[in-house]
Amino acid sequence: MKLLFIITGLGAGGAEVALKKLVNHYPSSAVEIISLQYVGEIGRQLIDEGYRVSCLNLRSPVMAPFAFFKLIRKIRKLNPDVVSTWMYHADLIGGLAAKLAGCQAVVWGIRHADVHSNKTKLMTRIIARICAKLSGVVPTYVACNSNRGMISHTSIGYEKSKFRLIPNGFDTLKFSPNNLQYQGLRESLGLPKQAMVVGMLARFDPIKNHQGFIQAAACLHATKPGVHYVMVGKDVSPENVELQELVRQAGLTNHVHLLGLRVDIPEILAGFDVLALTSWSEGFPTVIGEAMASGVPCVATDVGDARYIIADTGSVVNPGDMRGIAESIAKLLDLPQSEREEMGRKARQRVVDNFALTDVVHKYNSLFDEALTSIPNFKK
Repeated sequence: MKLLFIITGLGAGGAEVALKKLVNHYPSSAVEIISLQYVGEIGRQLIDEGYRVSCLNLRSPVMAPFAFFKLIRKIRKLNPDVVSTWMYHADLIGGLAAKLAGCQAVVWGIRHADVHSNKTKLMTRIIARICAKLSGVVPTYVACNSNRGMISHTSIGYEKSKFRLIPNGFDTLKFSPNNLQYQGLRESLGLPKQAMVVGMLARFDPIKNHQGFIQAAACLHATKPGVHYVMVGKDVSPENVELQELVRQAGLTNHVHLLGLRVDIPEILAGFDVLALTSWSEGFPTVIGEAMASGVPCVATDVGDARYIIADTGSVVNPGDMRGIAESIAKLLDLPQSEREEMGRKARQRVVDNFALTDVVHKYNSLFDEALTSIPNFKK
């Protein structure tokens, strides 16, 4: 089977990482990846691994018609068996281009949970609603990574019968508890061996609510001044003046460590005592599964499928409740070390039992097969 994946961009985001994990289970000769916008960090990693990656450099709506017709020509030339699109812009542009290029097996990919959220860009919400109108005729199926996402999108008119739930999968060999890495993070930051570390991994974006994380940290700092906070992600670096000012105003200059975009995420996660997710909206937050696989209990806002993923291995609070985030973190840090480690083992086991990467890859394979064989007059 020849697969063509079309994605909006290939930066270091959750959807992009999920695509890479899936692509890595196919031989490079069977896969082509097209980014509508730019190659990005994940795109460069795929290229280094031998995969064919190209981009259309779609930077503004003015360029959309040129990119659209260029994409049609590329799809005709590649002649894939199945086109799998990821995220709204790719679903709309890639899905229509695939149909016009003669590809009948099209699988849309939805990675967003709350399409109604005012934290989501207006243009993104508009495109989602256009996709809803076309969902009955363009995609063969719609792969969605969260239960909440399915409910949210069918409520605005997406064709319910097209949906298939495929959660994110996690490599439990790559992400695992490691005491050497736990101590290594503290050594690299110049912290005491027994220092407690609370982490946040997310690109700098209003929807991720870095301001809320710092508010929670400030609240926690009042009663636990020895705790340190590590923030990782694109533009989450000392060069980010806005973020630095938020840290300074909170009185946390010596306790917040901004590490920027990193490639050693498994090693960093293994160094956390608790991971916090303060987002206003998510689909199926990858970082929660990766942290849990690393034996790290999580505290999160009730967005996307965060509650379902965490279950009874951590805590979930209402979006925007940063005092609740701080109190939940405090409860975890107050546990005896043996109990906190047991909660981490329980979190890891939940990922092993429910979100193994091999199971997710199998579900995608089955969906691609189903999409292909559903074509009228299809012959194996």
